[in-house]
Amino acid sequence: IIDREEKGSNMWAVATIFQCNIFQIISDRWGDVPYSESMKLMDGIAQPSYDKQSDIYPDLLKKLASAVAALDENGDDLGPGDVMLNGDISLWKKYGNALSIKIAARIANVDATDAQAVFSSISVDDLPSGNDENIFFEAWGNEYGEPWADYYQVRKLEYGISKLMVETLTSLDDPRLPVYAEPTANYLNGKSDIPYVGYQNGLKANANTAANSPIGARFQNKNGLTGFTPWLRSCEPYFAIAYAAGKGWNVGMTQKAAYEKAVTLSLEENGIDEAGIAAYLAGPGAFAGPAER
Repeated sequence: IIDREEKGSNMWAVATIFQCNIFQIISDRWGDVPYSESMKLMDGIAQPSYDKQSDIYPDLLKKLASAVAALDENGDDLGPGDVMLNGDISLWKKYGNALSIKIAARIANVDATDAQAVFSSISVDDLPSGNDENIFFEAWGNEYGEPWADYYQVRKLEYGISKLMVETLTSLDDPRLPVYAEPTANYLNGKSDIPYVGYQNGLKANANTAANSPIGARFQNKNGLTGFTPWLRSCEPYFAIAYAAGKGWNVGMTQKAAYEKAVTLSLEENGIDEAGIAAYLAGPGAFAGPAER
């Protein structure tokens, strides 16, 4: 689409934003990766060179800035093929801005000047404000099955929650734990008094499925292929803003306000009620103070 559409069109812009998100995830996972020469097999490049992560992120920020600036609510119609955001140009803008904030946080300790410029240039008003603006792909059942749900049908004993996640959330009495994980079979059968147990990442042996917690039902539909793939949650840019505020940067929010908004959005997304959110933010999830995080 990027190659075929006119540069500056809405179609070109949304394809660019989505491509930037994909490369951000790839570089987050593996660091230095093929980037500038990737996807050029038709140009005769079968073995693309690797780009440094320190070059990839700044280039993604430039592309995102161009794409967001090009988006025009009076421009070309994205049509019914926009299965991500239903042709909502204003939400695509927020998607691009939130992704820029997320990437800027990645380079904050490597290229503080560029990172700070991104945080200063994007207003909080131009970011997703609630979970109704999460950037999720909603699966369509059997036609376009949600990957986790698809895997669960045939490999349901191979997935579980990590030990680090379970122990961290348990130590904080975090109300999201019962959403992220299910009680172990041993607990449900009365063979253990510990409901949630994680598996140590990286072990060679297979997990003892009866002794470890499966992934929560919200993330694995056990009775079908519906579900969602989260590309960018609304809470993410606010965690990044809290991080930047801890550096003393001008980000339009105090560190405490950004942190509490991020936590609130995450808790709300996972079905925690208002009383539970208030209790968490007043208790184990309380803001720790104006320190760099």
